[in-house]
Amino acid sequence: MRRTIAARTLDLDQERPRLLTDDVVTTLIIALEDIMTSSDGRMLFSAIAVFVALGGIGVSIRGLLFDEPSFFRYGIAGVVGGVACFVWLLNSARDGNS
Repeated sequence: MRRTIAARTLDLDQERPRLLTDDVVTTLIIALEDIMTSSDGRMLFSAIAVFVALGGIGVSIRGLLFDEPSFFRYGIAGVVGGVACFVWLLNSARDGNS
């Protein structure tokens, strides 16, 4: 069987070395699902998100005080990203997905 992907022809019948076998990928996916479905994993990642948001507040204040627009932008991005992750992680726990 041959398949053309992005102007490359792959011979699917030929044995090729694989770094990640299907068993390894399946094991990794199951491990990540176990972490994210447990409330401990969600609480850990939401706590990290809170500290990212707090760091973003500090960076944005530094950008305002010392007139550094790039610090201000990255600080605001950190605040928005941290708060969004925090809310998403805790809302998914409340919806009964755990």
